[in-house]
Amino acid sequence: MAYRIDKEIVHGWVDNTVRGKVTGKIYIQGQTEPISLDLEGNCHRDLAGSRCEFKNHSPELNKCFSLNLMQIGKVGDMTASRRCRVPDIPVIEFYEQKKKGLTPPEHWANVLYLEWFSEKNGRVVIELPDIEIDVTLPEWKMSQEEERGQREKNMENMTSFLDKLVEATKPPRDPQIDENMDEFEWELLLQDSDAKGAKYGELLEKYKDHPNSEEIIHKQMGWNFDTSNFVAESFDAEEGDYEDHSDFPERKEHPLVKRMGDLGLALHRHVETTPYHNSEEPVGQLIGDLIFNIHFATAKAGSVLADGDLFENGMIIAILKRAISGIHKALNLVVDKEVVKALPSIIEPIQAELFVIREQIIKIMKQLRQG
Repeated sequence: MAYRIDKEIVHGWVDNTVRGKVTGKIYIQGQTEPISLDLEGNCHRDLAGSRCEFKNHSPELNKCFSLNLMQIGKVGDMTASRRCRVPDIPVIEFYEQKKKGLTPPEHWANVLYLEWFSEKNGRVVIELPDIEIDVTLPEWKMSQEEERGQREKNMENMTSFLDKLVEATKPPRDPQIDENMDEFEWELLLQDSDAKGAKYGELLEKYKDHPNSEEIIHKQMGWNFDTSNFVAESFDAEEGDYEDHSDFPERKEHPLVKRMGDLGLALHRHVETTPYHNSEEPVGQLIGDLIFNIHFATAKAGSVLADGDLFENGMIIAILKRAISGIHKALNLVVDKEVVKALPSIIEPIQAELFVIREQIIKIMKQLRQG
């Protein structure tokens, strides 16, 4: 996904006074040197031809900050004209009220949105509401036609980034899809699915609020079919055309999947009692990643472990490899010093349980390989 920086910004500027060139400096809390921008392209019309200076009055320290300080590449969308809803209370309290069905206080705010595609970090996004902005009079003016052309160029830059993303994650060869696929062919098929899923996730994150989001995403994904009447047409057939599944046996939850689910639920409930629940602090994000990876592993294992021979052994093994990957990421997080400090009473039992779950998954995979 995109590398995002926002609350750690102290102040900075972007300059598009030279047509076709965006430069800038962005100063980060806790960093001695600023981020330098040297980008090809233009901002949207509200910033085109101008120098935009911005200041964040309440910067926060991000100990996980790792963006390359020299950003060379191409612009994406750069504008100060976007608007969004901003909570008037702390984020944790805001989401707690949302969960209770309340209407927490919020307001509409202008957002500084700066996006670019760098050679070192890929897609980088700054999205800052309620900051002090000062924009100079433009040295040159962008026409509507020029802005339309720049937006198309920005989309080309997004496409180029996504192509590189897919290229980096796609399998070394196409899978041989047949009835005798082993775990290695299934692995290739799942890698291809992962690559396309990553591309779709980037598109959804960027264009989810765009009025033509569906059209843009379909085009970028290479989906040429019309889905507008798909659901309606699916249910136009006679009732007799559908197979009755009411007598199918219900899948029973695998004991290991239940154990994994219980672990994730116990951790989630414990975190709800701490200040780190839904926290945007770095340690809160690490804890959120820990919970996510346990849930991810549970979902992967649960999709293929059930009573009955519902899936081929090769497919089960390939998907369990992904569950193992989630467990490994979780194990890396439970030894993080900040996470250990934040969850002192529960971190050791979690680590021990993760090790047991990992060994159980490996045991199942070994049994499947033996036939």
